[in-house]
Amino acid sequence: ALAIQMAIDDFGGKVLGKPIELMSADHQNKADIAATKAREWLERDKVDALADLTNSAGALAVQKLIKDKGGIALYSGPATSA
Repeated sequence: ALAIQMAIDDFGGKVLGKPIELMSADHQNKADIAATKAREWLERDKVDALADLTNSAGALAVQKLIKDKGGIALYSGPATSA
């Protein structure tokens, strides 16, 4: 998280005039926790993008939410044929 915040700071902290805010959560490699946190961020906090989804079960759960709610998901390691 520290390295990501450093990259945000180096970039200038904004994109298209909007501030870049780092949020982090541990989904414990559980799809239900990943989906609950993603839903909370997408609906309540108006998050535009989710990144570093490394677990296949969590990534599949979040993918459905991204498709339904809109937004961007960046996957860095899931390996599933689904």
